[in-house]
This record gives sequence, structure tokens and C-alpha cells, in this order.
Amino acid sequence: MSGAFDADVDRGHGFAATLGIDPVRTYDDYKATIASEGAREDRIDAVEICTPNYTHFPIAKAFLEAGYDVICEKPLTNTLEDAIALERLIRKTGRFMGLTYTDSSYPMVHEAREMVMDGKLGRVLEAVIAQGLRKAHETRGMNPTAIRNCTDG
Repeated sequence: MSGAFDADVDRGHGFAATLGIDPVRTYDDYKATIASEGAREDRIDAVEICTPNYTHFPIAKAFLEAGYDVICEKPLTNTLEDAIALERLIRKTGRFMGLTYTDSSYPMVHEAREMVMDGKLGRVLEAVIAQGLRKAHETRGMNPTAIRNCTDG
């Protein structure tokens, strides 16, 4: 296993150490991962992208172009154009690209779905769930663990 594990390089290297990952295979960013792993005989087979949404496209594109299979957290991209570009690149390279939808298995998502289907919440117009973004959301005065629903009655 190898990779870049955090935008904060020191924190990323520290996290990798807790997983027992060889410091030689712990990188500062995805570009260093591609450059270093690409030169190794025992290079990684695939990469999982668990980064802020706006970074998904450039990271996925770079790894696909370098010949890696890619697993990406949702959303795949922020624009339809970028998604189409990745689809073309997948066809060109023959690499695998998977997209995960981990939130769909959370018990609270199942419970919320049941509440909506049973009409317990009225007509839901919007539901917002923010996870793992505490600092960014707190600076905007938002509660990242709250589910905000807007109903018409």
C-alpha cells in the first residue's frame, strides 16, 4: 500500500505510519505518488480518491493517464464535461473506474428514506448532509451533522 493521505503533508505521513505503511511509499501528493509508484516494479495496482470533490477530476485523470485503475468517492466530477472526458479516457486506456456511494448504506439514510416514504416529513424539497467537513462548515455557521429538510407542510 502507498499513497498521499492528507493535504497536510505531516498529518498524512503520520496517518500512514499508523497504518504501517513504509515511509518510502508515503507521498506528499498524488503527483508524487504517480511519479514514484510508476518507477517501481511492485507499483500499486489501483488508487482510491477520497479527496474534496473539486479535486476528483484532475486526480482521476492523472491516474488513468498513468495506467492505474481508479475508485472514486462520489461525485465523480463537478461538471458533465469532466465526466464525459473521464469516460472517453477510460475507453482509451482500458482502465477500470469505479464510483462509490457509501452514504446509501448508512442506517440514518435508510431511516430517512422510510420517513419520507411514509409521509412523516411532508413533501421534502431538499436534504443536506455534511460529514467530515466540520472546520469548513463551522466557519460558515453551519452545523455539519445536521440534516436540513425543507417541507411545504
